[in-house]
Amino acid sequence: MKLLQKIKNLSEHIRNTGFREFASTKLYDYFIRIQLIRAGVNFRKTTAQLAQSTAVSANNDAHENQASSFFILKKGIAALPLAIPEISLLDIGCGSGRVMNYCMLRKVKAVAGIDLDEDALQIAAANCKSLFDKGYKTPYAVENADATVYSIPASVNTVYLFNPFGRQTMQATAANIIGHAKKKNTAVFVIYCMPAFKDIFENNTACTKVYEEFNKDKTRAELTVFKISAV
Repeated sequence: MKLLQKIKNLSEHIRNTGFREFASTKLYDYFIRIQLIRAGVNFRKTTAQLAQSTAVSANNDAHENQASSFFILKKGIAALPLAIPEISLLDIGCGSGRVMNYCMLRKVKAVAGIDLDEDALQIAAANCKSLFDKGYKTPYAVENADATVYSIPASVNTVYLFNPFGRQTMQATAANIIGHAKKKNTAVFVIYCMPAFKDIFENNTACTKVYEEFNKDKTRAELTVFKISAV
C-alpha cells in the first residue's frame, strides 16, 4: 500500500509540474546533493521536534520543516536584482541548513538561519562548518529564535521562506521583515517557496512582486519573489 501511495503521489506531482520541469528539478537537485555530500554535508533527518517548536512559538503554529528544492531555490536567486556575491541571506525556519548550504556552495556574501528546533540547528551548524572547512568561506550563523521578534541582522538583504508556520505568525514575521527594510533604509527581497500566505505581502504597499511561478495548470503559485521597499 505504501508503494502504491508513493507511485500515486509521484504521478500527481509529475502531472502538476509537467515532465520536463519534474526531470529538470530532479536532475539539478541530484547533482547539487552530490556536491554537498562530497563537501561533508550530512542529509540525515532529524527527530522531529514539532510539538516542542509549536509549544514555544509565538502563536503555537509552527510547521514541520520541509526540504526545499535546489532547483526552485536557483530560480528564486536568479530572480533577484542582486549579484550572487552581494546576497546576504536569512533562512527563516532553516531546519538542518539545506538552503544555507546551497547558498554557501554558490558563494553568496553571507548566510544565517533561525529555527526553533534545536536538534536541526545542531546539524545545520555542523553542515555549514563542513562546507566552510572545505573552502566555501561564506560567513554563516545559526540561532534558536522566533521569527516574529528576531532582530534581523543589518546586513541581511534577502529572506527565504518555505511556510515555516501558520498565517498569524506569518503576519507578524512579514511585519518584522518590512520593519527591517525600513530600518536598513534599503530594499530587502523575500524568496517565498510554496507561498501559502503570499497575500500578506501582496496586500502591503511596501511590497512589490518581482517574480512568480505557477504549477503546470496555473492553479497554485510555487514560488514568489517580493521586493520590500524601505519607504
